[in-house]
Amino acid sequence: MASITERKGRFLVRVRRDGYKPVFKTFTSRKDAAAWARRVEADMESGRWQDEVNEVPTLAAAVKLYREGPAKKLKGADTYSYWFNELEASEIGAKRVGDITPVDLSRWRDALEVAGLKPGTVVRKLGLLSGLLTWCQKERGWLVFNPMRSVSKPRVSNARDRTFTTDEMERLQTAAKTSKAPWLADALVVLLRSAMRRGELWALRGRDINFTESTAHLGDTKNGSARDVPLDPMARAALQRLSNRAIACAAVKTTQGAAVDKEQAGIAGIAGIAGNFRLIPVSDPAAISLAFRRTLARARRDYLKDCKALGIDADPCFLLNAKLHDARHTAVSRLAQAGLSMPELMTCSGHKSPRMALRYSHISAASLAAKLARMTA
Repeated sequence: MASITERKGRFLVRVRRDGYKPVFKTFTSRKDAAAWARRVEADMESGRWQDEVNEVPTLAAAVKLYREGPAKKLKGADTYSYWFNELEASEIGAKRVGDITPVDLSRWRDALEVAGLKPGTVVRKLGLLSGLLTWCQKERGWLVFNPMRSVSKPRVSNARDRTFTTDEMERLQTAAKTSKAPWLADALVVLLRSAMRRGELWALRGRDINFTESTAHLGDTKNGSARDVPLDPMARAALQRLSNRAIACAAVKTTQGAAVDKEQAGIAGIAGIAGNFRLIPVSDPAAISLAFRRTLARARRDYLKDCKALGIDADPCFLLNAKLHDARHTAVSRLAQAGLSMPELMTCSGHKSPRMALRYSHISAASLAAKLARMTA
């Protein structure tokens, strides 16, 4: 028996008959869909039909096809590769795509939660699988509908409101100056004052900085939209030092003959070559977080040591529960307290909606009280 389902102008045909596996195919017109269904049923009736012609693959096989195509365009494709490996090896990976039910997906979700994954991570994994199943439905015709639509997702309440105090920032800067990563101190200045994301800073090259206009061009951002970030004097100076370090590295490679020909060895030539270098000389943005965590631990130890030497009680929350991404929260909050309008704040932070910009703008009640006092005066 054949069934035809219409979804957004496309017609999915599903033919079932005893002794044969279900057959699927998608058409742009109902007439063609009905004609194909009649031919398939006639072939099955006469025994001419072969199941393998339109066999629905397992989820693991679908994952491999998806990884070779649409998945390459996803943001964070490197991270998702590990998740795809897990899907291929999972229990539902052995099931055929057309046989996966909401119950199967609910059990998979529950297993992720039992494994100790945070709700946000579970939701992202469910979203990744949902995208894959949507592709199976719309592009391959292996599904009549996406079963993920019937699966509830964990409630995510992991919004952070952690920002660095002035004392914490000073401690971090002092510790960063003695880090084995000579670029870390300047990187922290840029993150704390420009509201860039870690990956955006890592992707910056010398050619992306306009020191005359004090702007940095971000071509590859989390939301996929390029933007120009305004730089205050301290962020601009930090990027200048990072750029000078890149030029110095280019000069060393030039003298060693590893980068350019001898006629390119002039200062202008070296500066041009350095424009192609990343200002943060690491191959993976995770290296920035690693260097930060080491510096954070050292700054905390130094703080406790100084408190003990001075005979004062240490603040138990000082530099605790801190992450590198908190620098972005700190920068956005500082810009909001400086009085920037919402459009100006969103231009700096790169947020697409005021709601997300407000989520990062942790304006303290004390700063508002001081502002009210100035207004009253």
